[in-house]
Amino acid sequence: LDFRLPHSYQRLMSYYYWADQMEDDTYSTIVMDNDSNVDHSLLMKEQPQYACLKQAYRDISSSTSSASFVKGRSYVYKSPSYKSMYQGYPPNKQEVSLSFTGFAVKFINLSPNPLLLHWDGKGGHADSSKLIGEIAPFESMGTASTPGQSFYVSPIQDGSQVLQRWVVTEDEALILYNPLENDKEQQ
Repeated sequence: LDFRLPHSYQRLMSYYYWADQMEDDTYSTIVMDNDSNVDHSLLMKEQPQYACLKQAYRDISSSTSSASFVKGRSYVYKSPSYKSMYQGYPPNKQEVSLSFTGFAVKFINLSPNPLLLHWDGKGGHADSSKLIGEIAPFESMGTASTPGQSFYVSPIQDGSQVLQRWVVTEDEALILYNPLENDKEQQ
């Protein structure tokens, strides 16, 4: 893959190479020394990639060409054909798309009390219920699900008392427990 690096990026690139040389993944040395007159090239004499880039910028500056960029080349990963993954004849002549219907669902507790989140489990009876976890007041919890799964919340003191139950769908993957709305519905 070819790319073009503008001449105006020369100083910025020297800072990136310098941070790489210093093994500074957070670029904190760049931030601290950005305005100083430190000659980073002294620290990077051993780095051939930086030397190559610097030479390319020098060539642009000394040429009569109107080019204001350095042309570079990068390697990219190209996904192999599915046919190359089989030693012999592939079982299907076409790629098969995934059919997983799962999605992420998020439960938000809008009450001042912590709640327990339960999954009804297979069968939907009381013995199949599984505890997912505790949702702190005004916090949230997420889990993976598939369409039609049933969840409910209960108070910490009594896990068998159902405060509210939901059957999740992909269209309604953000679930709110609001005790004020539940009190209005019960009155």
